Amino acid sequence: MAKKVLVGMSGGVDSAACVLLLQKQGYDVSGVTLRLHHYKDRPGTCGSADDIEEAARVAAQMGISHRVLDLCDIFRREVMGHFVSEYCAGRTPNPNRELKFGAMLDWALDHGFDYVSTGHYARVGFDAASGRHLLLRGVDAHKDQSYVLYQMTQRQLAHLLLPVGEYSKPEIRALAADFGLENAQKPDSQDICFVPDGDYVRFLRGTSASSPTGTMCASCASSAASRPSRATSSIRAAVSSVVTADWSPTPPVSARVSA
Repeated sequence: MAKKVLVGMSGGVDSAACVLLLQKQGYDVSGVTLRLHHYKDRPGTCGSADDIEEAARVAAQMGISHRVLDLCDIFRREVMGHFVSEYCAGRTPNPNRELKFGAMLDWALDHGFDYVSTGHYARVGFDAASGRHLLLRGVDAHKDQSYVLYQMTQRQLAHLLLPVGEYSKPEIRALAADFGLENAQKPDSQDICFVPDGDYVRFLRGTSASSPTGTMCASCASSAASRPSRATSSIRAAVSSVVTADWSPTPPVSARVSA
């Protein structure tokens, strides 16, 4: 019997190509899109109604089942709240372990799936000598996203498939185009997904009013406004050097990013 894989579908080309690649490898694939908020008027925000509708259309085109997993409360707490608190503490937020590879993975395993998969440009390997799973860079150095996944645990890596990491972005677009997918040429998203206009300073100011650390967040937003060049693009660069609460100078094998 084919192994069952739940693919996180954002409505973009990478997650759609992920489905196609897993189907070619013989997996029994289903799609899921995470509902991350209940806004009806913010189409550029991740987990929006537009994302859900587009993912559902693409899933139907590929002949797989599709469902929506409501993680609004977790997203608000573990992603948006985490972003504010970490930014205000001078650290770079990275909440993927709690959301896609936490809540989504737990749901998948509870419902009979063997693996989860996403369209990240990274790879998972296995070191037979140590018996440990390894997080590896994607083959496309310009699109590598292993830096986003560096916190993943052995349990999470053991249940993760990342087929897109074996390809370049042009190859992924060509695969989707050959299949006739409507989103084959959909532009990549580069902003913080819940701040689609890129104005993260305004987001921090707006959030501070209802935050337990409101005073600090307001101060943080004022400081951020004085250095706008350190916006979204700085997050990726900072991941490798920022000191977080659970950082250690020699991370375990499961957290190392290997070439």
